[in-house]
Amino acid sequence: MTTLVELDQEERGDSLMISWQAVLMGYGCGLFIGLSIIYIILSTQYPIRFSRMYFKLEHKIITRMKTVLVIVTSRNSV
Repeated sequence: MTTLVELDQEERGDSLMISWQAVLMGYGCGLFIGLSIIYIILSTQYPIRFSRMYFKLEHKIITRMKTVLVIVTSRNSV
């Protein structure tokens, strides 16, 4: 004869196992899709395009930081 406490313990173990299975399935799918995208990018010579985008973004960030620095120093000197 099983008691209510024994059933609770069995249900907890099953729900824990399902959550780990879901995590592993999601990790495996994400890893596969990510590696596929990297392979496609590298095999079709797109890194040049991405490097240009990176340098443009870096330039924007640097110019904004310089602008903020000029504004802050002008406020402090007044």
